[in-house]
Parts: sequence; C-alpha cells; structure tokens
Amino acid sequence: PCRRGRTNACSEVALGTAFGLGPHGGVDLGGALAECVRVPWADVMLIPLPESIDPIAAAGIPDNVSDGYRCVAGPLRESPGAAVLVVGGLAPSVGLYAVMSAVALGARSVVYVDDDSERLELATSLGADVIDARGSWADLKLDRKFPIVVDANVLDDGRNLAFRSVEPCGTVTSVSGGASAVSSLPRQT
Repeated sequence: PCRRGRTNACSEVALGTAFGLGPHGGVDLGGALAECVRVPWADVMLIPLPESIDPIAAAGIPDNVSDGYRCVAGPLRESPGAAVLVVGGLAPSVGLYAVMSAVALGARSVVYVDDDSERLELATSLGADVIDARGSWADLKLDRKFPIVVDANVLDDGRNLAFRSVEPCGTVTSVSGGASAVSSLPRQT
C-alpha cells in the first residue's frame, strides 16, 4: 500500500496505527492528543510546516482537511463537474471540508445531508444545498442518485444512506474505519 501512495493502509503496522493514533490492534504508539506521539516512518508520513504558518492554525490540515479533499478530488478528477453528495455527522469537519473542496474543484452541485442545524447552516454558507435529516436517517430517501458520495456520518444509518444514494458505477468514500451494516448492500466502486 505504501508504494501505491496509500500510507494510511500500511501493511507493516496494525490497522489504524500508521498515524500514531494509539492502541489500535494491540499496538500502542502513543495517542494523537498526547504531548509526544510515535509516528512510524515519519520521514514519509510527515512534512515540515513552513515557519510562516502558526501550528495551531494548521492543526487540522494533515488529517481533516486532507481527508475531506481526498474524498472528492480523485472522483472529480475522473468526472469533472459531477454532482457530489456529502452525508455529514460524526466526522463533522471532514464532511464540511469535503463540501469546500467539491465547490472549489468545480462540482456541478454539492448536496449536504446532516441532522445538526449549525453544520447545515455552515454548509449552506459554503455553497451546498442542504437536507435536514433530523429524526429520519433510516428512512431518508433522496430524489436522485449521485456519482460521487462522501460518508462523513460514520454511523450505520448515515453510511447506508450514502450507499443507497450513489448511482451505478459511482464512488462512495467513507471516512470511517469500519463497515458493519454496509456489508449487505450492493458494492460500488
């Protein structure tokens, strides 16, 4: 995976530990909120921050910002101008960064679904059309399918909505590390 540029899926350490995120898979490399964190192969995993940038201001860039970007950049490169659906939730900043990235990369339209009024308002200000999902995740059906879907909800109902809402041969990218309920849904690539 590393040679293919997928350092987040390193085969040399237990799943989830490649970024020093704590005791995943029985390996403890420190916690991401600890004063010191061991990051295996940091020479390829980390890049120096320019001195002109405040580290506090840049704290979310290596994870949340880049995660939101990667969810839409590749699919939009393959299908320029495609419509994007972002299912928001437990990875709130990643979903909103995906909205910003999709808008900036020229998506024809961006639809954001969430059950949080503040995030819905923010997504609107970023240029997305919003759908309020309060109280209706499991039964929510959208009026169309999307070629590009981002699951930043991470819970079964939100993730299932993402898979129900992708068009045939579309792309669903989930920021979740697992996939419990989606195993029974048709696979999309």
